[in-house]
Amino acid sequence: MQGLFLHSKDQEGPLTSECLKEDTTSDLVILNKYHAITGAYCIYSANTSGLSVVAGTTDLQKPYSRRLVQFIFVHEEYNPPPLTNDIALLKLQKPLKFSSRICSVNLPKQNQTVKGGSIAEVSGFGIISCEGEETEHLYVVDNIITNQTCCRKLFDAAANITIEDTQICANDPTIQKGACMGDSGGPLTVNGLLVGLVSFGLYPNICTSIEYPAVYTRVSSYSDWINKNIEKI
Repeated sequence: MQGLFLHSKDQEGPLTSECLKEDTTSDLVILNKYHAITGAYCIYSANTSGLSVVAGTTDLQKPYSRRLVQFIFVHEEYNPPPLTNDIALLKLQKPLKFSSRICSVNLPKQNQTVKGGSIAEVSGFGIISCEGEETEHLYVVDNIITNQTCCRKLFDAAANITIEDTQICANDPTIQKGACMGDSGGPLTVNGLLVGLVSFGLYPNICTSIEYPAVYTRVSSYSDWINKNIEKI
């Protein structure tokens, strides 16, 4: 499902689930052998020159599969800030070879709901502390889907940010763990279903906090968009 790493073609490195353009990193998710999905924030100003995808490891020092990116398709209404419609598709020049380490994700139906309080998983190769500690290993943690009304109130009161229906929030209200800087575009899953893509947090918190959850693009709001545009590109 996860395991894509986008980076300059003149760099060599192990397979991961991040995208890297110059100094920018972000996670991605495999949709099928030719397509991946990520946050628009990661690649909206990029082009395909020098971009490639790697997949198939949880350790950046291990071997990987690598594919050049043929096409980038950013959501038509993405316009930061705020980070609404934070979603983009990538098409690879050659197909990935699926294996026990490389596989596709399960997409939700259009507007399929997920209940607040549901246990979710978030994973990525981003930093692992607010001090900026980096890692070469994929980290996976449990979070809890935040009640939508509660998330709206938190962000409105703290920063006058409107949380839309096309977004979903998650954290652990008992201990600080979750998405951090470098995890943008990575997966939030519930029972193996892709429900969110890491989008943003409340500045200056660069990691998900107990008080304020991370905000994710709600994938079910874009399921029809994903399926329609996969056929086009």
